Amino acid sequence: MCSTGDPLLRPQDIVLACEISARGDAAWSAASLRDTLGLSTTEVYNALRRCREAGLLGDSSGQLFGGRLLELLVHGVRYVFHAKLGPPRRGIPTGGSSPFLGDELGESQGQALVWESPQGEIVGTTVQPLYKTVPEACLRSPGLYEILALVDAIRVGRTRERQKARERLQEILG
Repeated sequence: MCSTGDPLLRPQDIVLACEISARGDAAWSAASLRDTLGLSTTEVYNALRRCREAGLLGDSSGQLFGGRLLELLVHGVRYVFHAKLGPPRRGIPTGGSSPFLGDELGESQGQALVWESPQGEIVGTTVQPLYKTVPEACLRSPGLYEILALVDAIRVGRTRERQKARERLQEILG
């Protein structure tokens, strides 16, 4: 637990850290993160605080420690924020069905995996996203979409999908 008694990390904290990573060297502000992620200003500041306390962000610089985030995504998120599958719905492809892995792995066996969204173009088995604003945020941030789709491949994918996702995340964050 952190000093406020809250759990150390929440799902929106992971999403926020992934968005900072997706921006690379580009400057970011709490307001820009709020607008992209669909979080309130308070949620952004709380997520930034928890990311600093967890050692994902530098205290004063706001620098993201990509290696630490990579370690968390590859080894922890699958267990701490496990994915729940739901009924077929229209949505945005994720995991092994995403454009980031789908071509490399060939069409996944069975039905596509999607985050439910009215903007989605395919019907597939729904995957509960890390946080409720993820589908809309990923439409605003292609880099975030890639990272979170890869994270879903780790959360719900088969061994081969998880390995390919790990390799690609290492290229992005390593």
